[in-house]
Amino acid sequence: MRTHRIALAAAAAALTTTGAAAAVPRQAPRLADAPFLGRISGGAAVNYQLTRTPGRQTVTIAGRNARVRLVGTASDHEYTALVNAPGFRSGRKYRVVIRALSKSGTQQLTFSKVLYMHRSLNRP
Repeated sequence: MRTHRIALAAAAAALTTTGAAAAVPRQAPRLADAPFLGRISGGAAVNYQLTRTPGRQTVTIAGRNARVRLVGTASDHEYTALVNAPGFRSGRKYRVVIRALSKSGTQQLTFSKVLYMHRSLNRP
């Protein structure tokens, strides 16, 4: 009888610890600083840095889907999104939309702003 109670207590403790760990939601990544939009040969690119690694992310520049590339190491959380399409001109303004989901997929960051396109990706 006593071993039965010990087994039940151990099972209950295991359920509460795993339930507590699963109940903690992962927070969505945030932008560390303002994104930077610049012209590249054949298109446009936006540089941005997040506070943590996202689970999934999508970026659009002027309504066109961009390829997202990791810059440097994964611990830096710095990314470049590239669009290879004609028609982008420096000196104009284009809408940039960044969506980054948390690793659990429950929370998301949505950045949508009209940014000025600089002549290159080199920051002034």
